[in-house]
Amino acid sequence: MREINMNEFLEICRQDYEFVRHIRYWTGSYKLGFGEKIYLIRFKDGKIDGFEENVSEDSPATCWTVGPLETWEEMLKPVPKPGYNSFRPAMFYHDMKLSQGDAVIQFPMLNRFLVLLRAYYNGGEE
Repeated sequence: MREINMNEFLEICRQDYEFVRHIRYWTGSYKLGFGEKIYLIRFKDGKIDGFEENVSEDSPATCWTVGPLETWEEMLKPVPKPGYNSFRPAMFYHDMKLSQGDAVIQFPMLNRFLVLLRAYYNGGEE
């Protein structure tokens, strides 16, 4: 899996109307894990408030998507195979760890994040 420039990618998120709409008013954190490489993205009052790199998998977060590199490689393809197109099926069939409980309120943000990440990873627009 290629390295992701998180600063560059989060700037894309900051400028995406739909993503910004999903995080409005939210203060929390999102743990994003690509195999051993795990980020913690912070949100404050509906804005991205920075991130930490190389955090541990057991670091607390409001919501998370952490999975093996093989799963991410399939999920980030321009047209993923069935079962890799979104986080829920990847959780059931491909070892993706996805936050549950009260964190389900962030699913729209997570879904948009995946769409933007897939487009970014493939060098194009969504």
